Amino acid sequence: LDLDQREVALHMRGPIPISSECLISLFAQTLAQSGRPADGPDGVQQLRAEHDLPTIETSRHLVFTGNPGTGKTTVARLLSPIYRTLDVVDRGHLVETDRADLVAGFVGQTATKTEAVLESALGGTVLIDEAYALARGGENDFGREAIDTLVKFMEDHRDDLAVVVAGYPNEMQEFIDTNPGLQSRFARTLEFPDYTTDELVRI
Repeated sequence: LDLDQREVALHMRGPIPISSECLISLFAQTLAQSGRPADGPDGVQQLRAEHDLPTIETSRHLVFTGNPGTGKTTVARLLSPIYRTLDVVDRGHLVETDRADLVAGFVGQTATKTEAVLESALGGTVLIDEAYALARGGENDFGREAIDTLVKFMEDHRDDLAVVVAGYPNEMQEFIDTNPGLQSRFARTLEFPDYTTDELVRI
């Protein structure tokens, strides 16, 4: 498969369907190119553990950056079943959410609300769209409580949940910088470039 990422995104959005096998192959190659095994992100670590060798903790969580309409949500919807095929998660469903679903209006309610959304995504993937909105509003904003809850939940369920956060490039970097726990858990960022005029014509 010699399609670059932009070409694949174009196929996913355009009228010509791309097969699930093709997508899985592409994603496996992406993992391999980034130092992850093509037969599953945890495959090498499992083999090392079976032979009593030190293992290296890997992260399945991703940051998607790009302008609206570049395919971030589309790819996230495809990602979870691919993760299931690669045995990264058990169920492979996707829960889409944003600040409105995570943040409450009163003290103490945000953590409960956030945990409920994350628990519904266990065994699959949760997509937090415009995640940077959680970091806005100052130190006393309840969005900070949602971020703290997210970090703890990701640690407690590191083997049973994949988290994708999406938004504008600059704003997402500010979001990641708000909490050291986010910086360590989101080690990989995928950039979604704007389509060129030729690509828009093809779509």
